[in-house]
Amino acid sequence: MSKLRASYGLAIAVVGFSGAALAHGDAGAAEPPTVLMTESASPVAKSDRIFREALACVVKREPVRSRAILSTAPGSKDEANAGWGFDDRVEDCATSVGSITFSTSLLRGGLAEIFYHREFPNGLVVEAPADEAAVAWTQPRLDRGGDQQLELLHSAAKCLVVAQPAQVRTLLAAEPFSSAEQQAIGEIQQSLGPCLLKGVKFTASKQTLRGLLAEAAFAYGIARRDGFGSLKTAATTKD
Repeated sequence: MSKLRASYGLAIAVVGFSGAALAHGDAGAAEPPTVLMTESASPVAKSDRIFREALACVVKREPVRSRAILSTAPGSKDEANAGWGFDDRVEDCATSVGSITFSTSLLRGGLAEIFYHREFPNGLVVEAPADEAAVAWTQPRLDRGGDQQLELLHSAAKCLVVAQPAQVRTLLAAEPFSSAEQQAIGEIQQSLGPCLLKGVKFTASKQTLRGLLAEAAFAYGIARRDGFGSLKTAATTKD
């Protein structure tokens, strides 16, 4: 039996941060982000394509459950419960490779990008500048019962989507592992630093970064359209 590995790298180090003093954009607060690039012809690129096709199959079969996982806190018990059995479902949809190994972060990002393109076929278009509600939405929610380090990563992704929606739209419009994607990620790397919190060091593969931004863009688009705090309701009521 062949085995497809789709668990791309993600690392975060959080040093001496205080929940009472969390703020994006502290001068010199975070080290420059590192995004690990992979060539388009690599085995990882092939694995990514198969993984995305399998996720699309899962979403077609179980749209409500697939979307509901995005309403849970990263690393929480709710996430684990919502994601239970997804590995088997993905493998059922990827019969040509036999076995798939993937991280929950990669699963969330892949599902989010599918729903992002469904909800916003023309991409995320934000004409009005960010208001206080949008800025408040980007802050980490460390009381949700999830993994605090993952919550900090998702907070940084939200911050970037609010600050640079056009850059994120360009990235998500590009084919994975294309030259257009690589160019978009290069621009995003320059914008990500101010969105990292004090004491945070960020290292990820470009597909992990893409997934984080896809989830943030999907959530931000829903929030701009339906009101902040609406993602959980949308996740449980729409197919």
